[in-house]
Amino acid sequence: MLPIQSFSRLFLLISAGLFGVATAVTIGPVAHLDIVNKEIAPDGFLRPTVLAGGTFPGPVIAGKKGDVFTINVTDHLTDPSMLRSTTIHWHGIFQNGSNYADGPAMVTQLERSGIILIIPLSTVMGFVEHSSCMTQKTLNEDDLHNYQGTKPPGKPQLGGANIVVPIRQQYFAENRSFEINNVTFTSPSVPVLLQILNGTYDEDALLPKGSIYKLKPNSSVELQIWGLSVGGPHAFYVIKNADSEVYNWNNPVLRDTVTTGLDGNLTVLRFFTDNSGPWFLHWRVSHFGLTFMGLAIVFAEDPEGTKKHIKPIPPPFYELCPKYDQFNPDPVYIPVPGQTP
Repeated sequence: MLPIQSFSRLFLLISAGLFGVATAVTIGPVAHLDIVNKEIAPDGFLRPTVLAGGTFPGPVIAGKKGDVFTINVTDHLTDPSMLRSTTIHWHGIFQNGSNYADGPAMVTQLERSGIILIIPLSTVMGFVEHSSCMTQKTLNEDDLHNYQGTKPPGKPQLGGANIVVPIRQQYFAENRSFEINNVTFTSPSVPVLLQILNGTYDEDALLPKGSIYKLKPNSSVELQIWGLSVGGPHAFYVIKNADSEVYNWNNPVLRDTVTTGLDGNLTVLRFFTDNSGPWFLHWRVSHFGLTFMGLAIVFAEDPEGTKKHIKPIPPPFYELCPKYDQFNPDPVYIPVPGQTP
C-alpha cells in the first residue's frame, strides 16, 4: 500500500453520533467497549441514540506506537425502533490483504453482536472508527502536501489515469433520498466479499446492481466527484479539492477522507489499484443518514484476484452468518430511500 507517515502517538476517536470535541474519557490500548442505547439531548431535544461506551461524544482510545489494541466490543442494543446489530468500519487502516476486516455491513461482512479487536500499532498513522453518522472536520488540501513528494499515479492532466470514474449525485427532497450516478444504493442480501469469494466477478452480476464498479488491477484510477463528502479504503491523492481551481500533480496530500463541496464543485482524486477486494466508497451529509439514503457505491477491485490476495480468513469470520441468522433481533430489513429503520 502507499507509504504513510508514522507518529509516536495515535488516537482512535469513536463516535456513534455527530462527531464532536474530544471527551475527557480515554481508554485503551486494552479495553472493553459497550455499544448501548441511551436517550440524550445533544441539541436540546431528547432523542434515542446509539452510543459507544455510553457517552457522547464517545471515548478516545489511545495507544503508543508498538502497542497492540485488544478491545472487546459488545453490542447491548435493545431499542426496537433502530437496528440492533452493528459492525465496526475503519478509516485510516488500509486493510491490505485483510479486506474481510474492513467492516462495512453487507459489503465485507454481516453485522454482529460482539467482537474482539486486536490491532498492532506499527503500520498505521491514525484512524477513525464509526458505526453511525458523523461529520468530518474540513481542511484546505491546497495547503497540504505529502512529505515524501511522491507524484500521483497516471499522467499529470485531468483524465490522465487508466480508469476515470465520474461520480455525480442527485438529491430528491420528496423522499429525502439520493442517487449516485442515477442509482440509489441498497444493501445486498449477501455481503459483496462473499459473492466474490463464491466466484461472482462480473459487475453486472454482483449486487447491489448498478452500485458496483469493477476496477482492473495495477491501474491508476481517477475519481471526479461532484458535491458531498466521502471516505474510502485507499489513501488517495487529492489532486484538486472542491473549493479550489488548483490541480496539484507534483506532491498532492494523501487523505482517506475529503470534503467534496456543494453543487458545481469538483474534487479530483487518484489512487492505484494494488489492494484487491470490495471497497466501500460512501458519503456523509450533516443531519442526514448515510446508506439508507443511497449515498454509496462499491469498488470491486480485481475481484478475480481477491481470493489469492487476501490473507487466510480467520474462522470467526465464517461464524458471522449463522450467528447473525440465529441472534439478529430484527426482521430482514430492506432499506427504503428517505426512511430510517
